[in-house]
Amino acid sequence: MRIIAGQYKGREVVSTKGHTTRPTTSYNRELIFSTLFDVTGLSVLDLFSGSGALAFEALSRGANDACLVDMSDKALSSILLNAERFGCKEQIIVQKMKVEHFLRKTERRFDLILADPPYMKNCVNTIIRSIIERNILTEDGTLVIEHSSLEPISEEFIPYMVKQKKNKKNCISFFENISNN
Repeated sequence: MRIIAGQYKGREVVSTKGHTTRPTTSYNRELIFSTLFDVTGLSVLDLFSGSGALAFEALSRGANDACLVDMSDKALSSILLNAERFGCKEQIIVQKMKVEHFLRKTERRFDLILADPPYMKNCVNTIIRSIIERNILTEDGTLVIEHSSLEPISEEFIPYMVKQKKNKKNCISFFENISNN
């Protein structure tokens, strides 16, 4: 798996071995970032970050900083190794905790939230609700969630969905104007 564009373009992202994580494919990362178009200067939150590929892709394309949240020691080791290899350790904060706990406790707001939760755990709508209730996304921010096509977005959140890309197994849903101001 390699960074697609920006200052780290072509550099390999070290990922965890085994079946505990499901890395976002290069195709899906390209789809996400071509849809977002410009992430320059944004503050990024990467939930269920795994190797951190989404956050590092954003940093490569000019994001200001990234907070990466994951529970796995293997994932956190990969993130720190990648940050060291890319020379961006000062631009990241790594949080070892459950995403639900992080969303409850954080006081920080982000311009871009990227979430790739485990499939078929029925947590997609809970994550969206928590982000709205805790006002974690900035007023002009974007939330991007990669989720199973078998886990539909709740009707209450459809008005905030500005785009959704689907294939047989997964969806990438983009949300805007969900800040609780």
